[in-house]
Amino acid sequence: MKHFPLSLFAASLLFIAFSAHAVDEPAVATAPAAPITSEASEEQQLADKARTLKKQADTQKIAAEAKFKEAQASCWQRTLVSTCLDQAREDHTKAMTEARKLETDSRQIERDLRRRERAAKEAKEAVEAPQRRAELEEKAARGREESAQRAKRRAEAQAEREKRAAAGQANAVTEAKRRAEAAAEREQKRKKAEDKAREHAEKDKRRANGITK
Repeated sequence: MKHFPLSLFAASLLFIAFSAHAVDEPAVATAPAAPITSEASEEQQLADKARTLKKQADTQKIAAEAKFKEAQASCWQRTLVSTCLDQAREDHTKAMTEARKLETDSRQIERDLRRRERAAKEAKEAVEAPQRRAELEEKAARGREESAQRAKRRAEAQAEREKRAAAGQANAVTEAKRRAEAAAEREQKRKKAEDKAREHAEKDKRRANGITK
C-alpha cells in the first residue's frame, strides 16, 4: 500500500474546509438580515460582504489548483491512473465552479451597490434641483442688478465728467472775456493818457510861442 502524500492530505483538508464554507455560503446569504440602523450601514455591510466573497473565491481557487496538482502527482503512483485523474479533474472543476459562484455573487453585490449609488445620487439631484435652480436664478438676478448698477455708475460718472468739462469751458470763456475786457480797459486808459500828454504838450508849445489860446 502506497503512502498518501502529506502535502496532498493537507491540500485535501484545505479544500474540504473551503468547500464546506462554499456550501454554507447560500445559507448565510439567504438568512434573515440583521436589523439595519441606516442606509449607510447597510451599504457598508454589502461592500464588506462583496470583498469577503471575492477573497473567499480567490483563496478557494488557490486551494483547488494546489489540490489538483497534488492529485495529479498522486494519480501517477496508482494503478487506475485514468480514473484517478478523471476524479481529480472533476473535483477541480467542482471547486472552481464554486469559486466562480462566489465571484459572481460578489460582482452582483457590487452591481447592486452601484445601482443604489446611482439611484441615491439621482434622488439627491432631484431633491436639490429646485434649490439649485432658485440659486441660479437668484445669482442671475444679482448679476443683472449689479450690471445695471455698474451701468448706472458709469453713466453718472460720464455725466459728471461732461458737467465738469462744460463748467471748465464756461469758466475758460468767462476768464477770456474778463481778460479781454481788462485789456480793452487798459488800452483805453493808455489812449486817454496819451491824449492828455499830447494836449499838455500842445499847451506848453503854444505858451512857449506866446499863444495864449
